[in-house]
Amino acid sequence: MLKAHAEVMTISLAKKGITNIPPLRVVADLDVSGSMSGLYSNGTVEEAFKKLLGVAFKFDDNGEIDMFVFDNTAHALPTAKVADYGSYVTNNITRQWSRYGGGTSYGQPLQANMEFLFGEQKPQGFLGGIFGKKPAAQAAEPPALVLFFTDGDPQDGDAAARVIKAAQDANKPVYFHLIGVGTATRFPALQRLADAYDNCGFVNLHTIDMPDEELYSKLTTDEFITFLRKHGAI
Repeated sequence: MLKAHAEVMTISLAKKGITNIPPLRVVADLDVSGSMSGLYSNGTVEEAFKKLLGVAFKFDDNGEIDMFVFDNTAHALPTAKVADYGSYVTNNITRQWSRYGGGTSYGQPLQANMEFLFGEQKPQGFLGGIFGKKPAAQAAEPPALVLFFTDGDPQDGDAAARVIKAAQDANKPVYFHLIGVGTATRFPALQRLADAYDNCGFVNLHTIDMPDEELYSKLTTDEFITFLRKHGAI
């Protein structure tokens, strides 16, 4: 099944003229704020994550996803691997739900991603690093894809914009796919970020029960294809 997901992604990319891509590090941020509890308990997030692993299997040469969850703060989780297909969310989040359930802050997890990937310190005006200093990324470090899942707008205002803008201004090889899940018809904060920055896209998923072809087509936007080409895809 995992290979089948990856094959559908391959077809989606081929339709956009991409048949060979460079390795990408794949990072996922999963919202664990209180409003997400129902989506975890009914298995929606686990189902979504199955499809995410298909993306990782295609893009990441190790077939892995570096994992973070977030509510008011960011929390690093164990790396998700192929063997975790169908069980990662249940084992690492749903069964640990008592640790989570707070509010929603975008800036914390996005800054954690930048520190993890590139050793980035907080941009000016951003309050609070996550992990402290990290070794600077090597010049040959592959580009990265961040898959950011949330069901609603944040409480921390422009914090996410500062992180995304700092990454774009520094020409960091990272693309942020912002993915709205759940029953909300609009995600204005996500849409504003996607409209404002070239390293950031937005996908509104009213339901995860869509065919792989439709989901992956939504992810392979023209802007994302441009990012892939910039970093060696042909």
